[in-house]
Amino acid sequence: MSPISAAARRVLHAVETFVREYGRPPTLRETAREAGVRSTWTVRYHLRRLEQAGLLRMQQGAARGVVLVRDVNGIPIIGTVSAGTPMEAIENVEGYVSMRDLVPDPENMFALRVKGDSMVGAGIFAGDLVFVRRQQVASPGEIVAARLEDEAVVKRLIRTEGQLWLASENPSYQPIPADGAHILGRVVAIVRRYGTPAGKSAQ
Repeated sequence: MSPISAAARRVLHAVETFVREYGRPPTLRETAREAGVRSTWTVRYHLRRLEQAGLLRMQQGAARGVVLVRDVNGIPIIGTVSAGTPMEAIENVEGYVSMRDLVPDPENMFALRVKGDSMVGAGIFAGDLVFVRRQQVASPGEIVAARLEDEAVVKRLIRTEGQLWLASENPSYQPIPADGAHILGRVVAIVRRYGTPAGKSAQ
């Protein structure tokens, strides 16, 4: 993706804001007003640059011919970050990530807030949000959300000597027989917000 200027980003933001508020693309004049630009020619120029950068498409001959390529609620990916040796930090938008990028088919998903430390070995910690794809069956080895009586748990489904178990990823917890458990779905993604208090009760 080609780098875009600050002025072009303002035009893109104006288009996205208008679409979010009114549910339709703005005209050139409406875009100019939202972006604080006096000339519609300038708006047209920036829209062409944004189209070249792959951030939108223009439908010729249409008064409201701007088609956004990304989700208007997307989060920008502004580059890479080094986890080893230092590197120069450059803000160069290379794409956007939306909820659909994180969890495809969100209409068939739900999220659960994790409590306790029983799944730390799988990188799932108290306070995390796990995104679960709704399904009633799962394969051994998959991490699932299951209901045990009136309690929901997140465990790894395992098979030992022909028996299915809901296993923790922490040696402090014993496996739970999967008999009678109702599989709610398979965990497909985790979101963690840093700096928030961790849950205290274990599951």
